[in-house]
Amino acid sequence: MNKRESELEALYQEMDSAFGDAGLPAAFTGAVTQEEFESWHGPDKFHSLSQDFYNSEPEYFRYFVPFAMKAYLRNYGKDLEADIGLNLFLLSLGEVDYKVDLIKQRYLAMHDALSESQRKCICSFLSFLRTNEMDDGHVSEGTIRYWCK
Repeated sequence: MNKRESELEALYQEMDSAFGDAGLPAAFTGAVTQEEFESWHGPDKFHSLSQDFYNSEPEYFRYFVPFAMKAYLRNYGKDLEADIGLNLFLLSLGEVDYKVDLIKQRYLAMHDALSESQRKCICSFLSFLRTNEMDDGHVSEGTIRYWCK
């Protein structure tokens, strides 16, 4: 196993550990698999992912953000349209510097629902993308500072 594969495996383990107790959102009756999650969002090339997060309750974001991170890692580079949709997801993880207070408060509520270990995991994910040039320039220094406090 090379260094990148080893780092990726450690990142998957960190996701499972940090989000393992996230709790299923009330609207769902059973656990969701990675394949189910990707089948919901894959047909539209992941374009609805960021909007789904924005329009949902913080508990939805907390439960499904590791699925989205894994989908990014599993699908990035396979299809240009999917890459665009996945990059839109990265915007939901961007530093919260929106001028419109309503939008800013919405993202802060999603981010505030996360535990310290979950925030650290997102920091690891974004750092991995940036280090491995998988972010298409969408992970800024400000974003890294925001999550890696």
